[in-house]
Amino acid sequence: MRFRGRGNLRLPVGDDGRFSDGLRYPGDPTGPASEVWNCRCTLVASMPGYDAFEDRNASKLETSYEDWKAGRDPKRAKPSGRSLREALAAADVVARMGRSGVSEAQVRRELRESGVDLRRFGSLTRSEQRAEISGAIASARARAEQAAGIRPKADPSAQAYTGAPKGFVRQVNRALRSGDQVAARAYKAFEGRLVLADGSYGGNPVCWSVDGVDPRTGERMAAGVHLDFSKVVTGDIYHAPMQTWFHEGAHWIDHLAGKSGSVFERNTGVPKRNLGQVVRDELSELADNTLTDMRRSDPKATMDGAWRSIVDAVNRDESTDARVTGDLSDMIHGATGGRYFVNLGHFRDGYWTQDFGFAFAQSKEAFAEFFSADICNPGSLAVLKKYLPKSYNAYRNVLDSMLKAVEQ
Repeated sequence: MRFRGRGNLRLPVGDDGRFSDGLRYPGDPTGPASEVWNCRCTLVASMPGYDAFEDRNASKLETSYEDWKAGRDPKRAKPSGRSLREALAAADVVARMGRSGVSEAQVRRELRESGVDLRRFGSLTRSEQRAEISGAIASARARAEQAAGIRPKADPSAQAYTGAPKGFVRQVNRALRSGDQVAARAYKAFEGRLVLADGSYGGNPVCWSVDGVDPRTGERMAAGVHLDFSKVVTGDIYHAPMQTWFHEGAHWIDHLAGKSGSVFERNTGVPKRNLGQVVRDELSELADNTLTDMRRSDPKATMDGAWRSIVDAVNRDESTDARVTGDLSDMIHGATGGRYFVNLGHFRDGYWTQDFGFAFAQSKEAFAEFFSADICNPGSLAVLKKYLPKSYNAYRNVLDSMLKAVEQ
């Protein structure tokens, strides 16, 4: 038996294969206009004891109209209702504060400075409360260690290392000890609030500041860092060991320092300029000077030729190892709107322009590339300082300002 449904009306098909209104199936062109036009009926098989319309009648919406109108998210966990005092009195929190050598007052201070509304702490879910407190404890410990002159050291219990392979934290510590200590202090100041969303991610490493959809794949992505731990430790032909960890971590630090999703380095201390603009101006100046030199011997030389000459010079004068020149290559790629590069770039159409806008994209990538080079890629750092000394100084101004904001 077959049924045709129209609204709440269900019509069984007769023995002659036609429904009671004479149609053979929904939209039958032999039927009258009154039965066919705007027809939204459907044809299903029907068996005793089985309601073929049950799933079709169920709402496909993720929330009801009432919840939507009231601004409620049915998938969001309920607020814990615990006050900050109650949360800090929990046995596991008291134990961790004791192990870290920080007081409740220090934790409260870190929470306030990170933008948490202490009076509305109960409106957070338990997992959100744990994450905020964990980050505050780590930041307070880092501040105390800095004041005591203790070199930065990773906290193995930080959420960022959840699921990390054996020895991963040891690799982080090795980088923090050997890398630039100002950058290492910045990493430690935010370590407790770094979020690892996926440590076995199969795609290209990425950091999302908010939940969203990856425009490259259409895949829903949770906020945080997505990467493959196994590839991070060894590195690859474009990235030194651990470089990807500190690059993507720098994006998250940038997001946390900037608050509300706005990158911190929008203001470098240079009026009306940001880090991305400083990089672009310095590379443009390099291209202009190169073109001027070329026209002394060839008056018909073009800007295209100048950029190609710069790329050739990097390949000729610097290491052929892409791990050494990849960061500079990506900055050239961004500054030229994706037209020129040495060996590496963000090649998705629109990344440097319509996806984020130049100022945002160039700034956030420059910060992450300088930061990761500072900590664990000395070869790349030497190349960046050689070609972009003004931009490196602007980055250091950003880093100093960021640290002052969290360590004062």
